[in-house]
Amino acid sequence: MFSAFRNRDYLLYWLGAAVSFTGSWVQSVCHGWLVYDITDSELWLGLVGFFGALPTSGLTLFGGAIADRVNKRHALIFTQSMFAVFAAILGVLVQTGTVTKYHIIVIAFLQGFITAVDAPMRHSMPAVLVKKDNLMNAIALNSAAFNSARIIGPAVAGLLVANFSMALCFYLNAASYLAVIIALLLIKTRTPAKPKSGASVFIDIADGLRYIKQEKRILNLMLVLAVSSLFVMPYVTLIPVFAKDILKMGIEANAKLLTSIGIGAVVGSLLLAGLSHLPSRARILIVSSAIGGVMLIAFANSEHLLLSQIILIGLGFSVVSFNQTTNTLIQGVTDDAYRGRVMSVYVFTFMGLSPLANLQAGVLAHTLGAPLTVTLWGFIFLSLSVFILLKLPVFNYEKCNH
Repeated sequence: MFSAFRNRDYLLYWLGAAVSFTGSWVQSVCHGWLVYDITDSELWLGLVGFFGALPTSGLTLFGGAIADRVNKRHALIFTQSMFAVFAAILGVLVQTGTVTKYHIIVIAFLQGFITAVDAPMRHSMPAVLVKKDNLMNAIALNSAAFNSARIIGPAVAGLLVANFSMALCFYLNAASYLAVIIALLLIKTRTPAKPKSGASVFIDIADGLRYIKQEKRILNLMLVLAVSSLFVMPYVTLIPVFAKDILKMGIEANAKLLTSIGIGAVVGSLLLAGLSHLPSRARILIVSSAIGGVMLIAFANSEHLLLSQIILIGLGFSVVSFNQTTNTLIQGVTDDAYRGRVMSVYVFTFMGLSPLANLQAGVLAHTLGAPLTVTLWGFIFLSLSVFILLKLPVFNYEKCNH
């Protein structure tokens, strides 16, 4: 289950990322709550998500082309440093009581530019650090680190807000980026910039898109991931609405709901790590989307905290199983020469569509109410399992697992 940890550089990178992920989730809890507390508006929750992801949508493909050209380690040190600066600025604004919804939306927008370059490189790093036979395990362990942070981060955020101040959450996140920066400085694996080919970035992007179009397995997986990104992932954006308006509770309930998602996601990630060398992984797409659809519908109609937490554990398990399996299957058939560009399209599909996803989440929740909106998403996710079974040749992906 932990075979990738035998690689020293990957272990260092994983430890640094795990600390950084935890800090990010500490901030995430406060960030969503801060927006909703200031505005009392589902629409503004969606707008902040929209503008935060908008640059990622427009520039991720350029980020992928850059990732295939530059020294990834040096570039990641720069991007992680910028994220630390943004978190510290938010901390100061919150501590001094001068923060406004416009400050939040501007900083989210600037972070989106950095994310466009950072995300393709970050998703490519496991393939740089480990051998091919450990790649699937490394990707699953990365997901486990991210989703473990979803448990620890919200719990820490709840304690900090209850006993100290919300500003401390942003400061802690800023400090957490030092862990991954130090890890990157200690890594010995060379990640040199590739020799200049003379081709423009636009030609590299077009070449990468042509490769994905020709590789039908990658294209099919990107399509189903797009549906998940548009109509499943935005449910996290609306968690503050359910905590405050449906359950009639405060930020502690918001943290508990997010922690429950993390618990399910960690279990799913560890299960995928354990199954990384087994066949039939592609079937997980069908099962996880079916279960996830049912969980979304159930959560949308729950009015009790404990029941909602139990449902979200199942939902977190299903969603991470679906998304992580899609990631591992894509990386399993991707040529190394195109990895940065393929991962840029993956990031665009997984994150870059979030402006539309968050905007439609805010508009639908404002118009129909959060429960009905999430119920509709549940039926879409449930229907996706049927679509995959009938229309996509997922069972031809089994060789991706080896």
